[in-house]
Amino acid sequence: MRASNDHVTLAVFLGDLRLAWRNATRRPAFTLLVAATLALGLGANSAVFALLDSVLLRPLPYRDASRLVFMWQTLPRLGVAEVEATPFDYDAWRALRTVSDVAMIQYGSFTLTGTANLANPPTASEAERVRGSRVTASLIPMLGVAPTIGRAFLPSEDFDDGPAVVILSNGLWRRRFGADPGIVGRVIEVDGELRTVVGVMPRGATLPGSLPGPENVELWLPARLSPSDRVNEVSHNYTILGRLAGGATLAQASAELDALAARLAAERASHRDIGARLVPIREQTVRSIRPALVVAAASVALLLLIATANASTLLIARVSNRRHELAVRAALGATRARLLSLSVAESLVYSGIGGLAALALGNWTLHALIPLFAASLPGSVPVDAVEIDERAALVTAALSIAIGLLFGAIAAPRPDRRLAASLGASTRSSASASAGRARSALVIAQIALAVVLLSASGLMLTSVVRLSRVSPGFDPDHVLSFNVTLAGSRYAAAPARVGFVSDLVERLAAVGGVQAAGVTSLIPFGGMRGATGIEIEGRAQTQIRGAGAPGVNKVGAGAPGVNKVGAGAPGVNKAGAGAPGVNKAGAGAPGVPDIAGEPPAIVDQRHVSPGY
Repeated sequence: MRASNDHVTLAVFLGDLRLAWRNATRRPAFTLLVAATLALGLGANSAVFALLDSVLLRPLPYRDASRLVFMWQTLPRLGVAEVEATPFDYDAWRALRTVSDVAMIQYGSFTLTGTANLANPPTASEAERVRGSRVTASLIPMLGVAPTIGRAFLPSEDFDDGPAVVILSNGLWRRRFGADPGIVGRVIEVDGELRTVVGVMPRGATLPGSLPGPENVELWLPARLSPSDRVNEVSHNYTILGRLAGGATLAQASAELDALAARLAAERASHRDIGARLVPIREQTVRSIRPALVVAAASVALLLLIATANASTLLIARVSNRRHELAVRAALGATRARLLSLSVAESLVYSGIGGLAALALGNWTLHALIPLFAASLPGSVPVDAVEIDERAALVTAALSIAIGLLFGAIAAPRPDRRLAASLGASTRSSASASAGRARSALVIAQIALAVVLLSASGLMLTSVVRLSRVSPGFDPDHVLSFNVTLAGSRYAAAPARVGFVSDLVERLAAVGGVQAAGVTSLIPFGGMRGATGIEIEGRAQTQIRGAGAPGVNKVGAGAPGVNKVGAGAPGVNKAGAGAPGVNKAGAGAPGVPDIAGEPPAIVDQRHVSPGY
């Protein structure tokens, strides 16, 4: 078939593709150079897109997730935007008309006692600390994630007089109990308490939010709240999740919640200066990792632009070398469309080879990137689920085709008089000058993009170096830490816990090479906080309680680098973001005077300043 006027048939274009492929195989070095250049840019983009797609674009694994919201309390006066709620608030928020379902979560960790299979009796040496959560019965139906074996929790199990039951994650069921199909009805020991297994969650089931890790909860326990727990207004240790009622918007629900928070602040001392807000579940889940992904996406986009500009420079040089051949075609009657078809076919061959290589390179790049982002990946995005799948492959293919079409069109010669005249030697210099100007423009573009990318990288590296040099307010050098959890009836009484800790510290201090040993309830910058109410003598306002209470860290005498608190030492006695601190030090702690009959405490200056 022949090309007619300014049109090229599909058969002619396919023939041009075959010709371009033969030309590419005849020049393997040039083909490899162009394909490798494009593969670097496309491979990085395919890897970052796979990561971004898994975190930001794919729907969350919950029923109608767009209607789910986190319900937080706020401290506007202290600039704190998210504070966990109390059981009292959970009951109060259940009355909202714009929120159809409300559930409560208390994150924690538990000691599981047992063997890898239930044929052997549990032994203390096989005790394991696992992550878990206490949840209300309304949570699992709200998420739409039903157990694959057994049942979910019953409403009666929200109360402390309900049965002691537990639901296992799929991973824990397989790892710890050998995927025993008869697990339901068996009794296991959790924190020294015997509990009956009533269900097993499906593979990959996670709690909403930014808590990282596949199956970020391995033990699901019922809330089992006592009557006194239900009216607790000061223990802000519970995450509240809600579902917007049918027809209700986020703005309507936020307005109703604001009105309720204002009424409680006016009526109850425990809620003074406390607000409330709703956060959509997707925003809550991805906001900690979104900035890093956006920066990574922008960086690889610049890298792709640099790679394509580099490749197009090579293609323009290739077209310039074929000037004589193209002039012969033009002299024989080749139309502009025909010359464009030849140029685009050649560009598509090179970009197609680069795209195929990019898929392999992107898979390797993705495996290198995942460890950098693994700690920030939410539990709803398991690490093993992030891969170069068909969506990432389609995006890479689309980019490859777009690059081939774009630069094929740019590099295509026009059948004008100069092209026909290039059969003579006198006009070759003008043709070379035209190609040279195009190459110069692309080189300038490459340099500009490279400067932008290098400048941004340099600024980011400078910020990292500066942050690494900021003093945390204590000396972490040669300080080792580990967590100890005392659970079960054996350590239920305070004297038993005190005896264990005292003996532990004494034995650690006696180990060779240990200069000092101590204990603390919270490690600085450990991501956890505690709070307590305080009273200030001589103040008309006698108590600071509830969500505005100061963060507290209990430390023992001699804790290295922890209880050596200087005036204004940052990050030591401030246990939470925006939360002023109280450091309860053991007797004899440096700089703490002994007061007869009273345990000493170091209080942040903010709490004793006038007007607090």
